[in-house]
Amino acid sequence: MIQWFRNRSIFLKVFIVILLSALFVNLVVGAIFSWLFRPPKTNYHQILQGFTTYLVEDLLQNPTQQKGEILSQNLGIQIRFENNKIAWSTSAIIPPLKILKKAPNFFRSHSKRERTLPSFQKELNIRKYQNRIFLILPHGENTIIITPQFSFPRTLNWWLLIILLIVSLIFLLSYLALRRMFFPIQQLTEGVKQVGQGKFELVLPSKNMDELGKLTQAFNNMTRKVRELLQSKEQLLLDVSHELRSPLTRMKVALEFLPESKSKKNIAEDLNIMQQMLTELLESARLDSQYGGLQLQEENLTPLIRQCLKKYEGRTPGIKVSLPNSPLLLCLDASRIQIVFNNLLENALKYSSNSSQPVEFQVEKMETKLQISIQDFGVGIPQKHQPFVFDPFYRVDKSRSKKTGGYGLGLSLCRKIIHAHQGSIDLDGSVREGTKVVIQLPLLESLHSS
Repeated sequence: MIQWFRNRSIFLKVFIVILLSALFVNLVVGAIFSWLFRPPKTNYHQILQGFTTYLVEDLLQNPTQQKGEILSQNLGIQIRFENNKIAWSTSAIIPPLKILKKAPNFFRSHSKRERTLPSFQKELNIRKYQNRIFLILPHGENTIIITPQFSFPRTLNWWLLIILLIVSLIFLLSYLALRRMFFPIQQLTEGVKQVGQGKFELVLPSKNMDELGKLTQAFNNMTRKVRELLQSKEQLLLDVSHELRSPLTRMKVALEFLPESKSKKNIAEDLNIMQQMLTELLESARLDSQYGGLQLQEENLTPLIRQCLKKYEGRTPGIKVSLPNSPLLLCLDASRIQIVFNNLLENALKYSSNSSQPVEFQVEKMETKLQISIQDFGVGIPQKHQPFVFDPFYRVDKSRSKKTGGYGLGLSLCRKIIHAHQGSIDLDGSVREGTKVVIQLPLLESLHSS
């Protein structure tokens, strides 16, 4: 039970604590008031005994109905008088004595154990009949029956229902008030999840200035500083990339004047890698800039795919292509889509061995989307690394060796380009061999209909 309580939400814990506290306070206050205002039983007995003695003596002096009506008006009660000769009543609500004798005793019917009744209650002959109480006062051959001029409610069910509804309404209002009070915690929980997914532009609304409001503001300040740090890092990379392009160009020009040698070939390869990395950095920065967005045009994707595949003719283990016969009309930026295909095909061929199956390039036309899958049958990506391969600068092989890949920018750039086209790019984790990348892009007719 304790472990269950520890694992519940803080909102439920506070609600349960308040509920138990309210019940405990009511019990304590009720017990104190019951003890403080407990009536002295002997005094009540004496008062009731004196009242009945006065009533009997006064009425027996002149046991007429006129006398009874005077006492009834003065004392606020109804009276019935019976003996062997006469019987009269100030109200028809008082039944005859023979009927009341069959009615249950009022105190015994309201007490679970008769032995717990006080002695004076056992002596009183009080009957309950038709939601009224009747006090029977025998005096020799005469019997006087009195009843108050009020009656008990016919049933307590409606009162209990009303009380239950009021209590339920109080609990409901308390629940809604606590839910509203702790709503910022739910916002913060959801905000932390989104920030963990990389959505650093998130800003949570904060209207109150209490502890939770201050915590929300602190969270917003934290995400703002993280955004500023990331923007500073990206700006630094962009500035460095711009500055390095000119020296790289001069180095490549100077390299052309050197005689052919193994060293020249290695230097040229290194320069090409650096130039590719700078290109990816700049392209990624352009996509984030308001001036470097996509240049969208209506294009048939089939010629674009065939143009990209020509670059890899003769590369082992080869590429197996499957394209639909119908035109693949999309609204896209052809140069950016070429970057995506080149990066994915380059990775697929790089991580495939000469003896493995050919890389599969499949295009499938769906109802509203075009699905493009590129699968190699090489070493594959371990399951634990798959959620992070599209993050900038993330590499499965941390050695940064030229033999095992670049600098972790290619797939990140691919994701940015595909998302800018309102598409999606993911790894298919169901394949048992190699790596399968699945791209989905909206078809032109689906964009027009939406």
